[in-house]
Amino acid sequence: MSPSEESGPPTAPPVSFNPFRVPVPYSREGLPTVVKWEVDAPLAAWLVHGHSELWVPVDHTEAQFDWFVESGPDPDVLAYGQDHGHVVVVNGAQGTGKTSLINRCVDDLGRRLAPLAPEGVAAAAGYAADQLPGAESGPTLWVPRGGYPGVEILPIGDFRNVDNGYSRNNGRKTSVEELNRKIAKTVLRKLAMDKGFEQGFDDPRKESEDLGEVYEAISTRLGLMNRILLVIVPDMMWLGDGLTTQFISSFHTYAHPSVVFFLETSHKGLRGELEKEFRGVYEPHYTLLEMSSVNAEDWDIFIGRRTVVNGLPGASIVFADEVIQNRPERHLYRNVRDLQGFLHDMSSEAIEHEESSVQLNRLELVSLRRAALNLSALKF
Repeated sequence: MSPSEESGPPTAPPVSFNPFRVPVPYSREGLPTVVKWEVDAPLAAWLVHGHSELWVPVDHTEAQFDWFVESGPDPDVLAYGQDHGHVVVVNGAQGTGKTSLINRCVDDLGRRLAPLAPEGVAAAAGYAADQLPGAESGPTLWVPRGGYPGVEILPIGDFRNVDNGYSRNNGRKTSVEELNRKIAKTVLRKLAMDKGFEQGFDDPRKESEDLGEVYEAISTRLGLMNRILLVIVPDMMWLGDGLTTQFISSFHTYAHPSVVFFLETSHKGLRGELEKEFRGVYEPHYTLLEMSSVNAEDWDIFIGRRTVVNGLPGASIVFADEVIQNRPERHLYRNVRDLQGFLHDMSSEAIEHEESSVQLNRLELVSLRRAALNLSALKF
């Protein structure tokens, strides 16, 4: 018997990287971009190279995305300045992946808009369809993207799509009108940073008290430049009083040609309210996408997808078959945020103990810890 046979089969080396984190690039002036790996961060394929590789089709988000492609903004209508803009609303409880879905829809629409030619936005920006910046085969993963030619993507909140105080004024909730004015000013200010947009933009309507006229002026200017504006608006966390529906309805009015709004909300009963709000309106230009809790089988799907992603530093972690087969109780991972955090915690402990795979004991330990945290939260 040879020495190699005596020692048995080679064991896998311990993993050094947790695949259940999200790479978030941070730019430092005068220095290279630094990538931080965070547990709770949205995916934004339009902003970060490689984020599309990390998408996992949990619960029914794939069906919601398909519905967006089918019923959402029509690139041909937007690119040639016809008809009307569009409002896309993503609704669901916290932790269900609303921001990631919005970002995925923005990325998809940007990709479909950019190649339109010869009169469309790509031609106006001087790009051929096969020269679009951000082709997946070229750039280094996890660094900021350059965007899409002719498409202006403008987040009102930060990377996580948080409102950063927009919905409050001196500690109180702002009215819909106050909030809309703040957002319109932010849109104008950010567009003004683009000299191409600001040069020659002397339309007096941009100073109007009527926000419909402000957005009409913006739409006219964008149309002259063959450009489309996609505005991402965060969840303002309104509760009741019909404010969420008023808010969405107002942006439906502001969505002129060349302007699309993506709104995030966690308002219960929104579908019925919107159907009532737009009853009798000819072809309301809005698309509602609704998030939900994860399914039991999403445990297997998430593990299977995230452990084979190309480009992650270090070896991918391996899960023992009994871990995949023995799904934890559903209340321990109610949404995609919980699910990713659960898998992250198990993987981190396996890495910390230099284990080559996640075994059943890690599942049991993390399950007990999460159950205790849930019980503690119920007491308060």
